[in-house]
Parts: sequence; C-alpha cells; structure tokens
Amino acid sequence: MGRECDLLCIGGGLGGLAAALRAADAGLEALIVEKSPLIGGVAAYSGGVVWVGNNHLQRQAGLEDSAEETTRYLRWVARDAGAFDEDLLATFVRRAPEAVEYFDGLGVRFQSTGLGDQYHPDAPGSVPGGRILEVTVDGEALGPVRDRCRSSPHFRLLGLTHDEVRRAGGDLIAGEVLAELHRQRQESDFWTWGPGLSAAFAAATLVQREVPILLEARCIELVRSGDRVSGAVVEMGDERREIRARRGVLVATGSYGNAPFAAELEGLPEVFEASPPVLDGDALALVEPTGAARARAGQAFTIFGYESPTERHPGTDLPLHRELSRALGLPHAIVVNRAGRRFGDESFYGFLLRAVKERDASGQFPNYPCYLIGDNRYRTRYRLGDGEEWPADLAQAPNLADLAGALGVDAGGLVEQVAAFNDGAEEGNDPAFGRGTLPYSRLRAGDPNQSPNPNLGSLREPPFWGLPLRLLGTGIYSTGLLINGDAQVLTEDRYPIDGLYATGNAAAYTEQPGYVGGLANARAITYGYLAATHAASGAGR
Repeated sequence: MGRECDLLCIGGGLGGLAAALRAADAGLEALIVEKSPLIGGVAAYSGGVVWVGNNHLQRQAGLEDSAEETTRYLRWVARDAGAFDEDLLATFVRRAPEAVEYFDGLGVRFQSTGLGDQYHPDAPGSVPGGRILEVTVDGEALGPVRDRCRSSPHFRLLGLTHDEVRRAGGDLIAGEVLAELHRQRQESDFWTWGPGLSAAFAAATLVQREVPILLEARCIELVRSGDRVSGAVVEMGDERREIRARRGVLVATGSYGNAPFAAELEGLPEVFEASPPVLDGDALALVEPTGAARARAGQAFTIFGYESPTERHPGTDLPLHRELSRALGLPHAIVVNRAGRRFGDESFYGFLLRAVKERDASGQFPNYPCYLIGDNRYRTRYRLGDGEEWPADLAQAPNLADLAGALGVDAGGLVEQVAAFNDGAEEGNDPAFGRGTLPYSRLRAGDPNQSPNPNLGSLREPPFWGLPLRLLGTGIYSTGLLINGDAQVLTEDRYPIDGLYATGNAAAYTEQPGYVGGLANARAITYGYLAATHAASGAGR
C-alpha cells in the first residue's frame, strides 16, 4: 500500500509538529508518522522552556537584547565544549527569533517566564530576563487529539506557569501559596510546561491545520531515487507502507538514550533515560545507507534520579525514572561518593555531573555510584522530587556509620564529611563548593524558609537515610546528524543530501555544544521551521 505527501515528518514530537505546521502554512501537504501511540516526544516530558535571544517579546516589553549579545553568551557557554560551527550558530541566532514570532502568529502563543539566563547569569552577553519563553494551551483546543497528547510525570506543578512559580517564590513555596489556582487549572484542563508546549503545537498543526498523523507507525527505511531521499517505508503492525515524499523527508526522531550503546558512546558508567521510552537511535540507523555524516558535539546532558519502584511510563509497563535535580539542593541533605565524600555543589546538577564523568588514573569513575544522604528533617519537610511518596525500601539507620554500612559507603569518610559540612551549613556557608551562591539554585532548588541560606542545612537529626542515585538521560546526547543552515543533512564532505532534513536532538549540536536550558526546544522549533521553509521553496528539486 502506498501514499504520497510533500513533506514527510518522521517523529511526532516538537520538531516534527513545527515542521509540519510550517509546511502546511506554506501550502504543502505534510504527513507525520510517529512510532508511539502518543504525541509530543521528549519536549512533552520537559520543563517546556524555549531559549531564544533577541526575540519579539523582548522588543515588545522594551527589554534590551541583540544578536551580538546572544552570540556572545552562547560562545561563552560553549567555550570549554570543543569546536563549534560558527555559520550554524549565526543562522540559529538570526532565525530562531524569526521562527518563534512566526509560530506565535499561527496561534502558538509564546510568553515570557520572567527568568534570566538561569545557569550563567553573570556570563558575558547574559541578560536579566526575556530570553526564556513558555507556551500554554487550553485542553479544549486539542479536540480529538487531546487524549493522544503526552503529559509529563516529572512535574507536580503542571497547570501553573513558570512565571507564576517564579513570582510565588520558587517551586517549593508555589505549591502551597498557589494551591487553589493549581487545583483550578488542573480542573479546567490548562496545559503548561513541556506538555503545554508540545500540545500547543499539536493543536495548531493537527487540529487547526488538520495535518494527518499516523500513530504507532515506525519508519524502518528511507527510500531513495538516485541520490535523492524521496520517501520512507513505514511499518504499522503487520503492514508495511511506502510513503513517497515529493519535497523531502524530515528526521525528527530524537536521540538514542534508550539504545543499548548509549552509555558506551557517551563515556558514561551507565545511563537510564528519563524521557519517554522512544529514543532508540532511529535517526542514526535510518540514514546509514545515505552517506549522512554523524557529528559529535559536546556531551550528553544528564541529571540525577532514581528508579521508581511502582510507577511506569504512561501507556507502557516500563519503569519510570524520577529526576531529582532540584531536590538535591534542599537543606539537610548532601550527595557523596563511595568514599563518603562530597564532590560538587548539589544545588546545581551541572556541577555534580561534571565531577561524575571524571575518571581516575585507572579509568574508573570515583564519583559514581553516588548517594543522596539526609537526616529526618529533610524527609519530614520535603518531597522526594515531584513523584510518589518516599520508597519503602529506603536505607535508614540511627547513625551515620550504620547507614554507611547499609549503603556500602566508607563509614569514616561519611562521618567526617558530614561533620565538616555541618559546621559551614549552620552559618549558611559551603567553603568547599559554594552551594547556595547561584541565584537560580536559591530560587528553584532551595527552601525560602531556611535561613540564612535556602540551600544549606546541617545533618544532625536521626534517623539518617540514604538513596542510591542513578545517572539519567534527558534526550540530549553528543552525537547526531550533521546539518546546515537549511536543516539539510550533510555528507562527510559537507554536501547536502537532497531531500533529507533533520531537527531537534536528531541533529548534532554543532552550533552550541554547551548546555543552555531551553535550547533543545528552541532548536527543534527552529530547524523544523527552516527545513519546511527550504522544502517549500523547491530548492534542489
């Protein structure tokens, strides 16, 4: 059985939806194929922010920014991440604001979060606010695809906006002071954060523009006509279809966090994917016969978490891994290695993660496995992330030495480390790693009721407890397809492959190998927009 379209989008996540929307608006016949039964991809599990410098909302609000300052900031973030593609960086800086304003005009309503450049507020080119955007949508707008739109199990404040959480004083306090508003929003089916972002694109693409989507349809092979990619073979149950694409094929399948080779490729001790269980490395496998170039840029963006003993990914029987990025920065807890020693600032996961990836002279990872250690005050005052109640099998002991024995941690090292940490924590200081000095950490990972430092509190009140941490992927990895400024996939010689495009995490981060929160979503939107724009122009046909 065959089918034809103009632009075939492989993947029903943010990038595929954005490209299909742009294509439909340009008068093309777009078709999306998605191998899972749900729409939204990795973006739907995310916090849903979109990082775009010099955007139209900044101009409307009278906030100062420029392409030059945006570029300066991105270059600074990428300074230690290796070489990057200056031409593609310039394209992204110039075209991302264009893409966001364009989609805003099609009904995907962006708004400012009010957040500044979160992780590097003092970096050259940073601005105090306006670059980090978010999107909301009413569930009513989703119509017949509402129950097919993926939500996120990772955030308990869904329904509130990032701006509202910021104004309330951060994640911890917002759940209390905005409890009634949160309840009303959930009852009214108001979508925010990652689910809101991807659902807003689904509403504009699938409902308003009526772009067709085939669910549980896995692309297993690209079709070529000479040197041109002209379609794909799609498997639906026991049936295979060849879909011809007159203007091109967009690979928007995401990366490879669920693939068995992920940890080895990234040089990690192990990795468990926190994103939806759909990241099987399809992009790399599909393009193999085309001569497409793979590029390695930067490194995997990982966070800490644990495997939930009871929860499963929605619609599957696969275990869910809960992320703990903000929970690690709350008072009365620390993270230690097997020697019982801290190795970074727990209030910002990026600092810890760099240390986890370090190897010693023997090639081993001295800071992994690692453990979250806390006292009774942490457990009685705070949630363990945004998930279920505390695991029943949590290691617990009346003193630190016994807890160390239960976890397999050096007892002497742990007792000594906690004593050293306590002395500074009670004064609001962390001489070792400066925990609680980053504004982002104080707001998003701290307790505003804790004085003098919202991220610091001693560990003195028994019983003490410990939780082995796992290294979790977020869908962002180092290796992807090499693309140009039109989102065309390139060969090793940097020639574009006619009819083949890529966006999102399927495309290598050659323009920005450092990590910027919200950049992944911005890339998916921007390169999807550029791919559809190029396909609509008929260039190369």
